[in-house]
Order: sequence, then C-alpha cells, then structure tokens
Amino acid sequence: MIKKFILESRKKGYNDDEIKKSLLSAGFNSELIEDELNKKSYWWLVLIVLIIVFGIVAIIYLDNSCNIDSDCGSGVCVSGKCAVNVGMVNCQQEVNCEEGFDCFKCLSASAGI
Repeated sequence: MIKKFILESRKKGYNDDEIKKSLLSAGFNSELIEDELNKKSYWWLVLIVLIIVFGIVAIIYLDNSCNIDSDCGSGVCVSGKCAVNVGMVNCQQEVNCEEGFDCFKCLSASAGI
C-alpha cells in the first residue's frame, strides 16, 4: 500500500518530504516509510544488460566474415565471406549460378576441393 502511494504521489509531482509527511500523518511507521522511499528501481539496468547481450549475439551471428569453411554455418568460406545459400546447383562456372546462390560444385572446383 505504501509503495503504491509513493509511486502515485511521485507521478503527481510530490517530493519525498511531502510524501513522508502525508504517510506519517496517516499513522505509518517512519522507518517503514524511509525504507520504501529509498528503494531504487533497477529495471533500467536489466534493460541495458539485455540490450548489450542481444547486441553481442547479433554481431556474432550477423558477421559473415570467415577464414576457413568451418567458420561458416553454410560450411563454405569464399574470399573471406561465408556463402549465404550454398545450393547443389549443377554449374560449370560461378557465373552460371542462380542469383543469391553460390554453386557448391563451382566453389569446390575453384577451391581445389
């Protein structure tokens, strides 16, 4: 009850001294009032930590640079970038591949696999 009163009073623009006077006149214990007035909300800290964690995860998963094939979820690293869509398209040269796809057979041939 005190917590709700304090929150509503703060929203209305009352300062802590005014709130305390009001609660004391209603018969509430001074120590209890002080404890409730001094409680801090840490929801913003939790939010910042979550944003940082999601940012790190996004950077890790969205980074498509690679050095070797095992660095890529697709299993194919070409010129320092992970192949996004590796299809089993039958082609003779990379230029014959469908748009948005890297042809596995052409990649294999060009990589000496």
